[in-house]
Amino acid sequence: MGYPPYLQLFRLGKALPTLHNEVRLSIADFLCHDTLSLLVEKNLPDLKENITLPLGEKLALIKVKYPDFNIEEVYPFHTTLSNDIDKEAFFTSFFKQPDLFIRVKTEDSAAIVSKLEGESIVVKMITDTALALPNGTKLETILNEGSYQVQDLSSQHTGEYFKPNKWDKWWDCCAASGGKTLLLHSLEPVIELLVSDLRESVLLNLDERFRLAGIRKYHKKEIDLLQNNDQVLHHYQFDGIILDAPCTGSGTWGRTPEMLTFFEERKINQFAGIQKALCKTW
Repeated sequence: MGYPPYLQLFRLGKALPTLHNEVRLSIADFLCHDTLSLLVEKNLPDLKENITLPLGEKLALIKVKYPDFNIEEVYPFHTTLSNDIDKEAFFTSFFKQPDLFIRVKTEDSAAIVSKLEGESIVVKMITDTALALPNGTKLETILNEGSYQVQDLSSQHTGEYFKPNKWDKWWDCCAASGGKTLLLHSLEPVIELLVSDLRESVLLNLDERFRLAGIRKYHKKEIDLLQNNDQVLHHYQFDGIILDAPCTGSGTWGRTPEMLTFFEERKINQFAGIQKALCKTW
């Protein structure tokens, strides 16, 4: 699945907290996989014949064996979910490692799909540029560097709002490693780019990603957006600004449930305060 087996423990969230962690890991392993492990054989021998059952049936078996099991506790903040969310589907989603999504050029997608299928990799075409692959696929051994970008589907959808025009001037002001800018550039390569971030280390990563994508001409600045940057930016004008503000990262918790387990609710207000300050500044 492309996910360290010992971290499957965190997929239980706060459920069954009184059990020994080895037993909790065995339960998570049973729920997440359809192949038998030594842990399940050792700690859940009465369930090993059910390893290939659908997830819903497995959850029912766990509930019978452990009556205190409450699937809501998989997601500690379940009381704050919107009413329109299918809570059952949402909670069970944490036992499934999401697909690996990549973004490719429209003109390259057919050849890339063919190459991946030639390696017996199951490929789902979401759009003509978005492909879904089994998590853990070792793309670096199959595809050429720069021919694809690993980017979650929700992030790819943000490009629908960019609408750049040729010769536009755009600023990605919390650029990090440049994923949104790369998406913007794929939509319109003839634009002037300024990328900035508070962290020098991620901008170095951005440089490498831009090099692989063939982007040579851009401006880059290390900027703290919460400070006065008039002297740095006074001569810049922009047709578009991308602000991918610091956030909880909750959109990635399906991939990294350990981040959910250790997340503290008080941080929500901290991030909200930063986001409001950034929006007011600009």
